[in-house]
This record gives sequence, C-alpha cells and structure tokens, in this order.
Amino acid sequence: MKRITALILTCLLSVGLLCGCGAQQPEPALPEIIIGSDTYPPYVYLDDNGDPTGIDVEIATEAFRRMGYQAVFTTIDWEQKKTLVDSGEIDCIWGCFSMSGREYDYQWAGPYAISRQVIAVDAGSFIAVVMLSDNRVKSQLMRASLPMEAEMLPQLSHLLNTHFTGVSAEEMNATLMRLSEQVSGQWFLILNQVTEYAGSLLEESSHQQVYTSGASQLLKFPEFRDIDKAHDLMSFMVDNKQELPVPAGDARMQILIGPENVNDALKESSVVIASYDIGDNMRGLVGVVGPTRMDYAAVAARLSYFAESLSRMFGKKQLPEDTTE
Repeated sequence: MKRITALILTCLLSVGLLCGCGAQQPEPALPEIIIGSDTYPPYVYLDDNGDPTGIDVEIATEAFRRMGYQAVFTTIDWEQKKTLVDSGEIDCIWGCFSMSGREYDYQWAGPYAISRQVIAVDAGSFIAVVMLSDNRVKSQLMRASLPMEAEMLPQLSHLLNTHFTGVSAEEMNATLMRLSEQVSGQWFLILNQVTEYAGSLLEESSHQQVYTSGASQLLKFPEFRDIDKAHDLMSFMVDNKQELPVPAGDARMQILIGPENVNDALKESSVVIASYDIGDNMRGLVGVVGPTRMDYAAVAARLSYFAESLSRMFGKKQLPEDTTE
C-alpha cells in the first residue's frame, strides 16, 4: 500500500508539472490614462533613461492598475494644468499639495499622504507664522525673553488662533490687555511679541495703493447709461477700489462675471484680475472692469501678457516678446 500511495502522488505531481509548462495567454492591454505632473523629487522625477519615476508614480501606477487602467505620466507646465485638463490633453493631474481655494475647480480623489515640514530652532527660540487675509504667509524667528518649555507652544498657538484671528491691530491690542490678567507673565511676553509682529504686518499691508484709470470710459457702454448703475459703479471705483476682488489661492488669474462679484456695485459688471510677482513674497494685481459682454479671451490674454511682463521686470529679467497682433 505504501508503494501505491507513493505512485499516486508522483503521478499527480507529474500532471501538475505538465500543466505548468503549457503556453500562457497574454494579459489584455489596459486602456491608458494620461497623468500630468511636474518634476518634484522624490515624488516625481526622471530616471537615467528619461522615464518618469518616484513615489507618486509608483502609487498612481498601482492605484490605476487596480481600477483597470495603465498610468502614463507626462511632464507638464504646472501653471497650465487646468487648461491641459479642460482641453483633454491630459486626463488628470497628480501631486497637488492642498485643495484649499480650489475645492470646486477639480473633481478630487482625496488626500493620499500627509506631509509635515519641521524646522529645528534652539530651545530659547520659536517661529511665529502669520497668514494675512490675502493668503500671504509671513514668518519670523523670535527669541523668547524667558526660558520656556516646548509643551507651551501648542497651547500658545491655540490661544493665538482662538483670540487673535480675523481682527485688526487695535482689536489685537485690546484682546492682549484683556488676557494679561488671565495668563502668566511668561505667556504674556510671548503673546506680546507675536501680536506686535502681526500688527506690523497689518500696518504694512494697509499701505497698499490701488490706482484706477479710464473709469469714465465705462459711461460709453450702453449697460452703464442708467444713471443709478453708473453712479454706484463710479462711486465704488473712487471710494472703495481697495475692495476690488483678488484671485483666490495661488491662481494667477480670476474672471468674475456679473453676480459672481461679491460687491453689489459690481454685479452688473465683469472683472478680470491677474497677479504678478513683485518679490519678497509679495504680489501686485492688474485688472479690467467692464460690461459682462466683454471679449474675455482677448482681455485675459492681454492681462496675462502684461502680468508676466511685470513679473519679469521686477525680477530684473528680459521682457517677453510681444506676440499680440
């Protein structure tokens, strides 16, 4: 009986080996999905053969394989990402660090990684980070007047974010005085340092100047021959021009048509705004206010060229060639 058992097992093994040597059917080719991304090692970069590789490439390749697609990465100009998606040249983009301000510009797949940046300073120092209402971020390394423990910083940060956001410099001072009786002297000194810095930034930003010209030309358009509408718009351009819209997030340009404008004086008009880099983490704005029937493509193209020229000028680079006809 022992020999028969061994014989049966050997036969079964032989059949298995014979089956394994048969010709395999090739897997069907998966449909391609074109992914646009810029170069950002170690997430996306080109290897020695010039092929995209990196952490994001590996994650995307496996994720799309499970959905039945073959991921194909292509390097793009990041500033043109939305245009490339809208035109169908690429199917999606990969590698955005934040959804903030762009929640409705794209259909998001959700975050796939959480990134943190850590800056080491000595035990007697801390970094104050302030975000202004125009989304500019400023920071400064500060020296603590008295020794402090690292555990204090999260509590101080919570106190600052709770009582000192969305307020003016005067309101910050009043809040600081009110809290002076509730916190220790050590905490008060740090709060005073941070609020003084934030107040100086607010004072600096309040000195921004807005220049307008050609407002009288609006009266030539039939949309503004209504005296009341013209009066509201002209008053806004003279008295409230600091309230002109600003491109959201990191957008270089924004077009607001009629009711999309927040200010009532602009709801019968359209506004096209473009930003340009001044340097030192600052930017300027240039824009056009006109009737809702304006030629948006032409206006946007001219503003984009003008903004790019200003950025190059402030960067002390050569101005781009004029390609307009």
